[in-house]
Amino acid sequence: MKILVTAKEKRLLDHYYKLMNDTSLPLSQRRVAKIRFDNLYNEAKLRACNTDTTLYG
Repeated sequence: MKILVTAKEKRLLDHYYKLMNDTSLPLSQRRVAKIRFDNLYNEAKLRACNTDTTLYG
């Protein structure tokens, strides 16, 4: 599913995604990146639903 995000959110989501897939990092850091990614994604998704912004997939 695609959602509308700001440029800053996109930059952060891309950064966290890269961290999650970086096997050279400890598992704990990758888990933290996943938690932050999920929180940011869900926040943007919820905002889109609450402001009648069209979600497109």
